[in-house]
Amino acid sequence: MARSTRTRLTRSLALALATASSVGVAATSAASANADVSTTSSVKTRAQVPWASVGTGWVAADVVRGGVNHLVLASPGGQAYEIATLAKNEVVVAISHDGKHVATQRPNSSDGLPHPRVWDMRTGKASNLPINLSNLTFTRPNGTAVMGFNEVNSYGRYSTSGTQQRVVTAGRSGVGDYPVITPNPNGLTDAVTSTRAGRSSVSLYNHAGFTKARTFSQPTGSQGCTATGWKNTTTLIETCDIRGKNGVAAPQVFAQNIAGGAPKALTSGTYPGGDAYSGFSDAADTSIGTLAMTASPYGGDFGGTVFRLSGTKATTKVGPSSVNPNGGAYAGGYATKIVGDKILYASSPMGGRSTKRMVAEYDVRTKKLTYLVGNNSKYTGEVNGYAVIDPRA
Repeated sequence: MARSTRTRLTRSLALALATASSVGVAATSAASANADVSTTSSVKTRAQVPWASVGTGWVAADVVRGGVNHLVLASPGGQAYEIATLAKNEVVVAISHDGKHVATQRPNSSDGLPHPRVWDMRTGKASNLPINLSNLTFTRPNGTAVMGFNEVNSYGRYSTSGTQQRVVTAGRSGVGDYPVITPNPNGLTDAVTSTRAGRSSVSLYNHAGFTKARTFSQPTGSQGCTATGWKNTTTLIETCDIRGKNGVAAPQVFAQNIAGGAPKALTSGTYPGGDAYSGFSDAADTSIGTLAMTASPYGGDFGGTVFRLSGTKATTKVGPSSVNPNGGAYAGGYATKIVGDKILYASSPMGGRSTKRMVAEYDVRTKKLTYLVGNNSKYTGEVNGYAVIDPRA
């Protein structure tokens, strides 16, 4: 699920593909982000993971290496730790706030269900979840449970050992289609993005009983909104497709107070070099100012970039001149998330499993690009799914 915060072709496609997206949902303090900056090229074991230092910017991924599908944890410094061996087609979809648990899926072609598991990253052992649970994310603030929805959009919450904690049927909750959860960092509420009649909206749920508190209003001209992340415990960041005076819809970012009321625009217009269809999928505060990530209805998965904001307008581009330049057209690299003071880059999922795919992070302060897994990294192989520890998601 996480929820990934990728730039997508459409917001509805983002909901439909959220389970297979790259971005996890968890966080710890930003102070731990750079704790492990090892330059060694050796691969370490799960027993060597410095758990007290795991936090913002650490990435979990499934990487096929030597014919084996490995569950890997990588630090922002590029140090890789092999955790466990996964099934052939098993992919990472979410990571807990402390990195100690990861959710995976094993799509089964015979029944079309996700067959998820939760992995204890300290022991390398997995616990099964209901075979039809998807759009997974971990609870906040402690990641002690995992939650998601089944194929009829009923909500389920389970402990990291697979024990049922809470189930709410779709009929009672009124969730809607393709729901995706963005849990509040305080653990008291959950933002839920869902779709009805092709239009997405965001509602606030009380976490304990998973009962709806309110559905947020949408800005003028909106054709649908999705939850992107949290600015703080009282302010949710949303991305909404806004139809302009020229009739063209482009995504823009808004701040929504969870008490209700009208959302506040954080971005407007297009970015330098963008056309009328181009807009933004996210906006986040960093140590160098507020940054916005671009989105395009027909180019999102192939070219997310980041710009510094002046007011609501994009000004100068932030990031490396190129990412994974020897990766090819689909495996090159595009911005998928702003995580603390780092920009997460990844290869397009359209590239399929390839040794040229990769995940990398760019530090906006030091202006250093570090490859974490896959091509150009110290842990090469075929990268497919991945999730990042993010304080806002």
